[in-house]
Amino acid sequence: MYKIVIALFFMSLSVQAHQADASTVLLVERDNGSWVLQMAGALTAFQHEIKTMHPEQEYKTPEEFKAMVIAHVKDNLSFLFNENIKYTITSAQVQLGHETKVVFEVNGIPDDLENMVVTNTIFKEIYKNQSTLLFFKNGLEKTKFVLNNENQHTLNLKVEGATLVAAPVAVKRDYSALYAVGGTVFLMGVVNYFWMSYKEKKPLQVVKNHNLS
Repeated sequence: MYKIVIALFFMSLSVQAHQADASTVLLVERDNGSWVLQMAGALTAFQHEIKTMHPEQEYKTPEEFKAMVIAHVKDNLSFLFNENIKYTITSAQVQLGHETKVVFEVNGIPDDLENMVVTNTIFKEIYKNQSTLLFFKNGLEKTKFVLNNENQHTLNLKVEGATLVAAPVAVKRDYSALYAVGGTVFLMGVVNYFWMSYKEKKPLQVVKNHNLS
């Protein structure tokens, strides 16, 4: 069953092989209870991210590039289960191609799954990028979700019955620009207040009228 799922997964990805802004993540439980995390994206997308994030670090061989891809995925793809549980990666490999695949063997995912938070910023430097998440767990319905700019590439998922459903994610708003404008206006008001006070307290200078005749 697992091999069939993986085959269908990669067949569906072939259509997206040349779309740099589209990627797919699959987290699947095997029949024996072990887990595999696989993600796929365009090779050009990985190259762009690596070059953008590490402009000073050049790779000279495919193996060096693979190592950088693995590190990049580890740093930018996260799953948090039941509020505080993270998986452990036991092995990692990269299959280079127009459609590049990253495969992790993972463990530590709880059997009594209640909820999970997923964040995927692997291709954050690519405009309007989005990723499809497929989650297959024994005993749960197969589910598919999309991470994009609208949900800030983060999903808050919870188990309801035999289904994994999306819950609202608290949006973090950036008020830095508003604070900067407000601070500038406040500072200008303070300066104006002290300037007006200074003008009011400044003694008038009496100019004597000298008779020049």
